[in-house]
Amino acid sequence: PIYAYAHADDKGNPHYINLAHDDPDANSFALGFGGSFLFHPGNYSTDKRTEQASTLTIDGKGQLGEGDAYTQPVKNVDMRTLAYLTGWKVGEHGRIIVEGEAGKAYPTLDRFRRSIVWMPRQYILILDDVRAPEPPEAPEPPGPPEPRLIMWRGNSEKAKFTDRSEE
Repeated sequence: PIYAYAHADDKGNPHYINLAHDDPDANSFALGFGGSFLFHPGNYSTDKRTEQASTLTIDGKGQLGEGDAYTQPVKNVDMRTLAYLTGWKVGEHGRIIVEGEAGKAYPTLDRFRRSIVWMPRQYILILDDVRAPEPPEAPEPPGPPEPRLIMWRGNSEKAKFTDRSEE
């Protein structure tokens, strides 16, 4: 990104250069055990969709630019603001906490902060803080906010799901 902004055009638009794999997978994760993936990082596709990654969809919609062979650059968007690490800490015994922000990668979110805590041989915690924009001020008393369908997606090749209601 430094190169892109150091070589902006005469209107200040960055000189785009793609250094990523170009998938709509901001704040996604992969998790493996014993040489196999429990949650897969995703497979290469020319029809790039957020639902193919271990991240979120909101109201059935994914991240900006999805549905094409190339999701970047997103027009009129500073790509540095879409997703970035907000923190990383390594503790004793290999304990790790990492946090990322990807709210601007979604057209309908203000915030998507994902924190992952890894406690080796104990547990892994994935904590999401997801916020939609406040509705515009209305002259009448506001009613309850519109419900949103937030779908937490875990991409797994060998997952087996059981419907407990059928047992």
